[in-house]
Amino acid sequence: VSIQSHSANHRTFSELSIGDIEREARESKAAIERELRQPVTLLAYPFDDAGCHPDSTAAALHRAGYRAAMQYVGGAVHWPVKARFRLTRIPIWPDTDLSGDAWLRDAR
Repeated sequence: VSIQSHSANHRTFSELSIGDIEREARESKAAIERELRQPVTLLAYPFDDAGCHPDSTAAALHRAGYRAAMQYVGGAVHWPVKARFRLTRIPIWPDTDLSGDAWLRDAR
């Protein structure tokens, strides 16, 4: 299990300046790393929102020390990855049945 970032205040990135997005990302990363003493390299976008200018958001996240960022949905990641700051993922809920491989088939 890996605990990563979701922004400091869970704000909608489309409503923030690039500077505010970078600040949200830096504060979240620093707080998690301070408390867990583990590196944070990934961010999951709040509300699946990469901001009004996703390329600028990606650059801000990179400057803040992130290696990649994930959307809320979209399915399994296919390699090679073309946009590491727009990774898709499979959402997992408390009632998600991970036995067998049906969850993976449904995610494709």
